[in-house]
Parts: sequence; C-alpha cells; structure tokens
Amino acid sequence: PYEGAPHVPEQVGTLLTPADRATTEGAEPAPTRNPMPARRRLGPKDTSPSALLRPEKAIPRLLGRETELARLEQWCHRDDDFDVRVLTGSAGQGKTRMARELASLVEARHWHTQLVDPTTPGADTVLALPATPTLLVVDYAEARGAQLLAMLDALLEHGVRERIRLLLLAR
Repeated sequence: PYEGAPHVPEQVGTLLTPADRATTEGAEPAPTRNPMPARRRLGPKDTSPSALLRPEKAIPRLLGRETELARLEQWCHRDDDFDVRVLTGSAGQGKTRMARELASLVEARHWHTQLVDPTTPGADTVLALPATPTLLVVDYAEARGAQLLAMLDALLEHGVRERIRLLLLAR
C-alpha cells in the first residue's frame, strides 16, 4: 500500500452493508428492499447534456440574433432570382443554428429548404431543385469550393425556375 493510504480490506469492510457482512460470514443474507435494477444498454453518444446544444436540437432559444435573423429573412423575400450570402463566425457561434432558424421561418411561407449534402455533386443538387422558392444552406463552405463551383455552373447553364437563396456558412 501507499504511505498514508488505508489498506483495501479495511476500506471494503466499512463499505459492506449488513446483508453483505452476513453473506461473508456464512450467514443467510438479510432480504434487500431495493434490488439492483437490470443493466441496460447506454444510448447513443448524443445523449450527453452537451448534445442538447447541437443546432438540430434547437433546445435553447436563439437569443440576441433577432436583427440578423430578420435581415436574412428579408433577404430571402427580395425579388431577385438568385442571391448569395456568406455568414462567418468562429466555431460554436451559432451559424448553423441561425441557418436552421431561418429555414424554419421561410418553410412556414412554403419555401423549400435544404442543407446541401457535402457528398452530393453540385450539379445534382441544382437539377433536383423544385419549382418553389428555395433556400440552400452550405455548411463549411470554405472547404467545399469544387461543389459550390459546380452548383453555380449548373445554375448558369440551366437557369432558375423560382427564387434561390444560397446561404454559405464559413469559419
């Protein structure tokens, strides 16, 4: 044992319940009032308290961004056929959450909203767009230059059927 540390058997003896002591001494154990519940599998890793802060959970209300959100909503409803905005900020500052809030607002007005999948070719994203006003959100846009270029090329080549807003989120 380490200097100054009690011996393990002494610690164990103080942690035993009367039922445990009776068992170790060969006597019948006392009946337990609250048996241990059966073990259960742990859920997915996103069940930690910090997972509640993920943008897709939208648990805490978005506070202090009303002005920016209103400006983005006005931008969406302008008459231009196509427009791009870039929203930048450090990690964890609320870019994705802001985009999700904006998507909720415009969906309520019958817009199609889409978080662009990084694995989908840019032209395929554009060619699959519906004939309704659309908000496309590209997260980590700074790392998706080839996909963005393909999207823009497809828009130039095929045109637009309805208003399209492209919101780029970058660090």
